[in-house]
Parts: sequence; C-alpha cells; structure tokens
Amino acid sequence: MDVQIITERKDRVLRIKKGPALTGEGANEAFVVRGNSAIRTPVRLGLASFDAHEVVSGLLEGDEVILSDVGDYLHLKELTVQ
Repeated sequence: MDVQIITERKDRVLRIKKGPALTGEGANEAFVVRGNSAIRTPVRLGLASFDAHEVVSGLLEGDEVILSDVGDYLHLKELTVQ
C-alpha cells in the first residue's frame, strides 16, 4: 500500500502535472512552447502532491510545457515543435 503524508498545504498556487521532464523540488529546466518553438526555461518547483508540483518561479498561468522525457535535448536552448 502506498501512503502519502500531507505535511503542508498552500492555497492559490500555480501547479503543473508531474512528468518525466521535471525532476522534483528545486531547480529544473523545462521546455515551454511559444508558437512553433519550445524554449528551454529555468523553473523552480516547490511542494508536490501525488500528481502535481507547485511552481515557485519560471512559469506563468497558461504556459504550455513539454512534460515527456526531454533529457536528450537539454543541451539545446530551443526545439522546433510540429
């Protein structure tokens, strides 16, 4: 049985779904879609729930973020999105 203990609660925070592209609390880099490109963007994550991370900085409400594994592309500043 998996158990998740709630240690803190925050209201009205920006959240993003968990995915392989985000490694957890602290500094991360995510690709944010802007038109036909995805720009590598520094992101800081905070608290996590079972399915989401709190976004502390780096993203705005409505940003479209690539959540799949992009480890092979982190050396690039920008990707073309089709």
